[in-house]
Amino acid sequence: MLYPIRDLFFRRMERLEGKIPDYYSYDLDNKVRFKIINHILDNTGDEELSDLIGTLRMELGREISDNLYNNEIIEGFLYSCDENEFLSAIEILISLKYDDSPLYRILVEGSRSVVKSTGKTIERPPNPQFVKKEEEFKEFINIINEIFRIDKIGYEIVPVSLPKLPYIVVPFNSQYLYVETIREPLLLLNDTNFRGPLNEFERALDDYRYEKYDDAIHKANKSYESTLKTILKKKNHDFNPAKEKISTLVQKVQDETDIIDSSFRDLVSPFFSVLKKGPNIIRNMEGIGHGQGVDIKEMEKSYADFVLRLTGTYIVFLIERYNEVEYSDDKQ
Repeated sequence: MLYPIRDLFFRRMERLEGKIPDYYSYDLDNKVRFKIINHILDNTGDEELSDLIGTLRMELGREISDNLYNNEIIEGFLYSCDENEFLSAIEILISLKYDDSPLYRILVEGSRSVVKSTGKTIERPPNPQFVKKEEEFKEFINIINEIFRIDKIGYEIVPVSLPKLPYIVVPFNSQYLYVETIREPLLLLNDTNFRGPLNEFERALDDYRYEKYDDAIHKANKSYESTLKTILKKKNHDFNPAKEKISTLVQKVQDETDIIDSSFRDLVSPFFSVLKKGPNIIRNMEGIGHGQGVDIKEMEKSYADFVLRLTGTYIVFLIERYNEVEYSDDKQ
């Protein structure tokens, strides 16, 4: 998916105005870590630090420090861990600070309701104490982003509104990829009908984050293929799970299910030809590493970006079409 023209314009203006530096590094050296660590320690209570330590232990599957005090444990870990672990720790801490409960949102934003018996409108203004707490939470994120900008570090914390991960740290050049494309299939993760394919897509993102681009592409393709198979299975259509390729599965979804209404079949037929080829063609390319011959097998980031965009878009389209068709009677 390409950037919209408007988005390109504003990004160009931001670059000219110096908001996005022409050159930025992804090296989280001790100078940058010192600023972020001190900001974390100054604005995080003992209970939150304990929760962070416990979550990191579970995520990493190991002890993170031998020190006795929470501040020393976190400080030691954040100075010594690798960059991906450092960024993950920031994401986890933000998720611990974030409160999306309905009651909290009402206290922050206020509410308006109508009494059915009288028709009277009751308005509850925002609670100043909770408004201040929300402002402090956003400022906590803003300061880390400001540290990234000042030190010309190419990361930014952006909201994605996922149930367990409300904010993520992304590279500047991948912000659109995450926020506009990858977020959508992740938001569908609670769809029990497609939990398998969507978990495969989530694992593809984990590989992408750790720069395992070849593995990310492989898992993204598997996720797309599993989505097609799930639709056919839910629709009680026969297929050979071991032998049938994506092109065949797409054809079966097109011809043998009601995913696409017959009156729109001709209109979307060219689109289905794209779905048939799918992103798997990237996976089978030879020598895409640096254009130095067929012996180069290293997968570059741009190819992984491209495949994740495609699979994310395809998966969302197919799942949303399935749900629209399957539950149309319920809506009526």
